[in-house]
Amino acid sequence: MPVGETKLVIQQPSQLKALAHPARFIAFEELFATQRALTATELAAVTGVSPSSMSYHLRMLHAEHLIQAADETSDGRERRWRAPATAYEILVSRLENPAQRQAMVDAYLAPVRSRISAALAEPEEVDEGGTPSDTPLATGRVRLGVDDLVAMQAEMAAIVEKYEARQWTSSDDSPTTAYYMWSVVRDRL
Repeated sequence: MPVGETKLVIQQPSQLKALAHPARFIAFEELFATQRALTATELAAVTGVSPSSMSYHLRMLHAEHLIQAADETSDGRERRWRAPATAYEILVSRLENPAQRQAMVDAYLAPVRSRISAALAEPEEVDEGGTPSDTPLATGRVRLGVDDLVAMQAEMAAIVEKYEARQWTSSDDSPTTAYYMWSVVRDRL
């Protein structure tokens, strides 16, 4: 982890349950992604719920120690909220109930689906060589032994870690937030 980065590990069932609501998860993710203190009104605009509903959702996230009040002196609706760390890790496997695990996965995938849809709705941007700047969705399959499967996962994790570390040291004048998702699961059908 880069110097100064802290990670919030989310593993308590009550925390996972709080994040399972799409509006709460999107607000939570926005606070982590921007690392800015935002109000319920600002987060309501991002999530599409009313400011009063967002205030309720933020209080639920705060009760589970998933976010922090940035300024204790403001009133509840216009209080600024912030992420308690610079990164987070969600341990969905800690939920015993399969339906709860699926609800958490669905909540996590909802903003990803929205971003993919938005990218597909826009004309594709390409560089001078014709390479697209976005890859909205890429899937595939490979037939590997267990050892190769484990090695592939390790290599993919190393690539992600390389670019996550670079984000803190990049001198690029116009950085953009890029969202990624990868999954390696064995065929169980």
